[in-house]
Amino acid sequence: MEPLSPQQLPSSPEAIAASFGAAAHTYDDYALVQEQCARQLVAFLSDKDMGQVPPAPILEIGCGTGFLSEQLLGHYGDRHRLYFTDLAPQMVQACQQRLTAPHFANLGPDGASPIFQVREMDGTDLDPEQTESRFSLIASSFALQWFENPEAILSKWLGCLVPGGWLAIAFPTCHSFRQLQAQCTELNLPYPVMAMPDPTPLISWGWEQASQCIFHQDFVSLQAPSAQAFLRHFHRIGAVPQAPSKAISTAQLRHLIRHWNQSTASNPAGLEVDYHVTYLLLQR
Repeated sequence: MEPLSPQQLPSSPEAIAASFGAAAHTYDDYALVQEQCARQLVAFLSDKDMGQVPPAPILEIGCGTGFLSEQLLGHYGDRHRLYFTDLAPQMVQACQQRLTAPHFANLGPDGASPIFQVREMDGTDLDPEQTESRFSLIASSFALQWFENPEAILSKWLGCLVPGGWLAIAFPTCHSFRQLQAQCTELNLPYPVMAMPDPTPLISWGWEQASQCIFHQDFVSLQAPSAQAFLRHFHRIGAVPQAPSKAISTAQLRHLIRHWNQSTASNPAGLEVDYHVTYLLLQR
């Protein structure tokens, strides 16, 4: 088992793609929260009576290994062309393999094969001025936190919808990992996880810019047998955990792990850490 070491947040799309690409073979085993939230996002689409989106293609940004892609294909593949995109070529390949499973073969119109494409793309490349960038639904789960300016990227994506189209996203927020935050505060240590978006201004922006704004927030628990296992899960999914502004040293990280393990030693199940997730549905 390799040691944990402080790392810096990738500073470019190429670095982010490389980090997630390297984790493509372990992602499915460790991204339990991501899978759960992808299912929940599509459930919210259905619950809000948005199953019938306008007649235009559907786009997913940051498809990863295909958790959300699988749900979208099953829900919309009989009547829409779908595009599933990701920065990392290894993730694109993994998603393609997932969606070529036999049970997807007859989901298209009149029992034909559904029409979809999995390809590499940066979510910042969408251009609202281009007529081919028009979608009935743009969906993204656990990708928004990797963009430098979430509000600007949401504005761009909203502008790429046809009238009446929907933007549906799920993202972890700055209120995530409160148990880890408490440990760092108690020990006066730097916080060893990348900064997450504050959902409040993004929701306020949605109320001002969209014709409809629907949101839901929830804590989603992740259990781990130890502090090492929890921190290691970031590496296994490709999410490099260290924020660049406040590096934590190896000695500090070991101190944090030792203290956290001691504080949860009485619990045979290990420790539990909460992701705080916002689901945001915006209609153009």
